[in-house]
Amino acid sequence: WRTLGNSLKQGENLALLMHMHSGLGQIAEAERASRAAIDVLEALPPSRELALAYRTQASLRMFNRDSAEAIAWGEQAIALAERFDDRETLAGAYNAIGSAQIVSDYARGRAALERSLAIAREAGLRLHVANAYTNLGSASGEVYQFLRADHDLSEGIAFCVEHDLDMARLYMQAWQALTHLHLGRWSAVADVADAVLQHPGVSTVSRLMALVAIGRLRARRGDPGVAEALDEALELAAQTGHLQRLGPVHSARAEAAWLAGNHEQTLIEARAVYDLAISKGHPWFTGELGFWHWRAEQHVALPPWTARPFVLQMAGDWRAAATEWERLGCPYERAMALIDGDHAAHLLALKIFDQLGARPAAEMVRHKLRSITPRERERTTFDGLTERERQVAALIAQGNSNRAIAAAMSVGVKTIETYVTRILSKLGFDSRVQIATWALEKRLATSPPRSSR
Repeated sequence: WRTLGNSLKQGENLALLMHMHSGLGQIAEAERASRAAIDVLEALPPSRELALAYRTQASLRMFNRDSAEAIAWGEQAIALAERFDDRETLAGAYNAIGSAQIVSDYARGRAALERSLAIAREAGLRLHVANAYTNLGSASGEVYQFLRADHDLSEGIAFCVEHDLDMARLYMQAWQALTHLHLGRWSAVADVADAVLQHPGVSTVSRLMALVAIGRLRARRGDPGVAEALDEALELAAQTGHLQRLGPVHSARAEAAWLAGNHEQTLIEARAVYDLAISKGHPWFTGELGFWHWRAEQHVALPPWTARPFVLQMAGDWRAAATEWERLGCPYERAMALIDGDHAAHLLALKIFDQLGARPAAEMVRHKLRSITPRERERTTFDGLTERERQVAALIAQGNSNRAIAAAMSVGVKTIETYVTRILSKLGFDSRVQIATWALEKRLATSPPRSSR
């Protein structure tokens, strides 16, 4: 087109070339193509092609987690696309904006991505429908909203299967493997990740994320092949230079090193892109990489916007951190918080690790438990409850209902329900009978439960 003197088509094709390079992990080439497209098209009158070029630049800035720049370019794209009623560029621009916003403002970013999805569906733009599902799922996963990611990815994969959109499907399946990992569905991780890795012609980014999933699974299970997967993942991520790829890889490698008892390597991995994560204002990468500094006994000052579960745990509030991880549906991370707790927390962590098949972490907890003396075990288990919680446990052991306990303690029934829930969580129990038995063993209550009448 340049030879023919058609600058409009030249600029359009340069913009489209950006996506090809980006999908192959050729970020420098993608940057050059995008900038060249803008240079060519800005020399011409405003056009839908220029809107496309702005949208591709928004996508690149989003990939690099330059959120403010991504939003600015996306807004320019929207203004021009609306002028020319270009639904395709509108869908793409809202996608880029939403994916950039979701890192720091989940609700706002998700709303923009859902708008992208709606525009694409209404216009019959199948590829953009797939792209919207892709970023809803992957971006949700990146900020540990795995329960939402699970739904988005399932819907998106089904759409791609129906319409033969393999490239988007494979990337979503790679993220689905990671989602299964964090939601505790470990038996499904390897099958999903292997299906991506064995697919001929799979894109670089899809392969990379599948390698992170399989490498992290192997590390957590204590299986062989951890270095094989995560070394290749690092090689692929390094080609991009993007935090979006480097963050997950170095976090996985830091965890693998820590589980292997290599604190020096843990610190190397945690430091690798920690400053980059802070410079991009990424709460979750900053939090996880800071957490691995902390696990390797290296203090870091976390920014105030760091993801809450990591802040809580590093501040010593393991119980609140465990509650946050439970709310997010992440059992392994919950157990990792519990290992910083008391004897009862250790027992619950061990139960979770054993259920998952997390052998290295389970062995760490067993070692801790073996090192605790009977007197220390008694004290830490007993002191895991507050005085009021111990009082509730004693009254349960005496056969009282929540209503009777509320009357005895001069509080509302809802308050007692909250106490009971906390006791069950802290002691790792599933029923009031277990609470009653425990309270009797600890001599909090001296009379056995009364018979129901």
